[in-house]
Amino acid sequence: MRFKEIFSVCISAITLWPLSALAQSPGYLGKHVTLGYSNNFFPALIGPVAKSYNKGLNSTHGLNFEYTIKNRTNFCFSFQRFRTGVNINHTFIQSKVDSFGNTRNTTYNFDSKEPLLLQTNGLCFGFKFFDPGVLAPVGKYRKFELVLLFSKLTYGGKSFIIFDNYTNANPIKGKIGTGEYKFNSFALTYSLGRQRVLFDLLVLDYGIQFGVVPAALVATLNMESDYSSLSTLESVLRQETNRRLFRYETINLHIGLGFLAF
Repeated sequence: MRFKEIFSVCISAITLWPLSALAQSPGYLGKHVTLGYSNNFFPALIGPVAKSYNKGLNSTHGLNFEYTIKNRTNFCFSFQRFRTGVNINHTFIQSKVDSFGNTRNTTYNFDSKEPLLLQTNGLCFGFKFFDPGVLAPVGKYRKFELVLLFSKLTYGGKSFIIFDNYTNANPIKGKIGTGEYKFNSFALTYSLGRQRVLFDLLVLDYGIQFGVVPAALVATLNMESDYSSLSTLESVLRQETNRRLFRYETINLHIGLGFLAF
């Protein structure tokens, strides 16, 4: 009788151990990877948007990869892309000394039917931390993320009114600079959200995201509200790009749909 009891305990242990290990393994039904699409959006209360000075909608498209590394933790990577507009509200003055030693000032006023076009790609790295009592990827979560921003700013050939203060010639429409500039920056974001798994396959994700672009924040704290300290057109465009990115990343609603891949 004693032997039968020991034998029954051993059989039970051998049978239940794999199930226990599977239950403690991170993931949902043994699946660790979630692939999906997401959109971050919010009204552009302070524009402009792409091709319009009017108020519109900030909208960021994203392709997402998430891997469950612990019971309540996901590693997150995503590629994001968005387009918006940039406006220059101030006069830009360029000084040059001619061959006779005279200082020649040329005034440039941005004047175009459309704002400068800003196209940005983002690479995002972060972690989702799910609330106690739930197992990733289900339930409420907090997400911390580093977003690397790679932007291209373009404008047309007749985007500026050019006035030569030295000759007092009539203003003309033209372009200064190359018409295309590339800038790199980064943002730090914090999200609050919730995920649900539907039909043991689809992952619905929704929440709110807050972000900051440190380069724009530093410029604001340094009171760089005008262009007096900026010596080149490129530096002016870089500052305006960072300011637009700051407004774009400050607050967004988030919705996404993915699936449990493997």
